[in-house]
Amino acid sequence: MDNLLKSFKFESENIILFLDLKKEISDTAIKMIIRARIENNNPEVTMTESFNGSSHDIHLKYKTGSFLYIGSNDWKGVRWDKSKNESKYIIYRSISEMKEAYIKQREFITLISNYFYDSIKKFKNLKLLFETPLEDIYSDE
Repeated sequence: MDNLLKSFKFESENIILFLDLKKEISDTAIKMIIRARIENNNPEVTMTESFNGSSHDIHLKYKTGSFLYIGSNDWKGVRWDKSKNESKYIIYRSISEMKEAYIKQREFITLISNYFYDSIKKFKNLKLLFETPLEDIYSDE
């Protein structure tokens, strides 16, 4: 039996964010946790990943400016926005608790996807500012 409950996909500027809602056995209960993955198909964006134990951190950069951070581990679930936010995990032991856990985790999916789209807006603005020649906005004549 697969431990993937549901997968959510968000895409912009050839960057794809996957948020996978997974279940894992935790002693005598089930743990519901979100895992994040990013697929970068934008040649102007650099993606760096780091792994440390169960932690997986992802940074997206345009030139030298970082515009997105998402990480995850077994205890804090998904972390985003420079670790200011985290989804944690939820334990359930019954079908009714599973439903409540899904509703709570679904709220995190919305928050994380909003952060993703806000970060893409920052990237587009950063790119526009960096690539705009001075002559296009000001003339000494």
